Amino acid sequence: MPRSFRTGSSEAWQQTAMLLRGEEPGDASVCEECDDLEEAEGMAADDGRIIGMLVAQRDAQGMAGGAIPKKSRSLDVRSDPSEPMK
Repeated sequence: MPRSFRTGSSEAWQQTAMLLRGEEPGDASVCEECDDLEEAEGMAADDGRIIGMLVAQRDAQGMAGGAIPKKSRSLDVRSDPSEPMK
């Protein structure tokens, strides 16, 4: 799984919250532009929850290796989703 999918925004918000609490973040260069601790903690929690849901969905679909099944590689651009795929 790409690093940005695993951590990315969630990690940046966690680092931002640490900085706003007066703690030393592991990497201050990834901190978000924010001056509200409650907002930073909320964003970190939300992003972590969303990433967790995406990982669970990916795993449930059997794509744990990150490979996209051949069937899913094409974009479905039907104007009417009830039409059968060609």
